[in-house]
Formats: sequence, C-alpha cells, structure tokens
Amino acid sequence: MLSFSLVSINNYMTDHQMKVWYRNDQLFIKSDLSKAFQLMLFDCKGQLIGRRHFTGKGIMNYNIDLPAGIYIARIYSDSQVKSIKFFSK
Repeated sequence: MLSFSLVSINNYMTDHQMKVWYRNDQLFIKSDLSKAFQLMLFDCKGQLIGRRHFTGKGIMNYNIDLPAGIYIARIYSDSQVKSIKFFSK
C-alpha cells in the first residue's frame, strides 16, 4: 500500500517508523532503525541549515536554535529516504 503526502511517499510494507518534533531549542528524532542514518535540516526556502549523523534506535536529540517557521527533516538510511515536515514556534 502506498500513501502520498506533500513531503513523502511511504511504502507501509517496508517503512520504518520515524518521528520528528522540536521543543526548547532541541530537535527530537524517534527512530526504530538499528543502523546509522543521516539527518539533514532544510528551511522553507530549501536551504540546508543543519546536518548530523545518528546511530541506533530510540529517541535522539539535536541541539539547534531554530527561528519560528516551517522546516523539513530529511532522513537518509541504507533502506530509505524520508522527509518529515515540522514547525518551530
């Protein structure tokens, strides 16, 4: 089954769960990936504003001060590329 949204195409048969949220100058990433992945942050203009590598699963955080706005977290792993939209207030 495929679902389409503004920022991603997900195949629910093979998709890993990834969640992203921002609070108190920290970006949180919840992942069930057991391998390393790369996070790239983009603002609404498409400019790269941050990049970081993570390893393991669970909840990880990335200390970054973001002005209010809409952002895209693009997550690259061996098995998928996923884009998640989030807001900073």
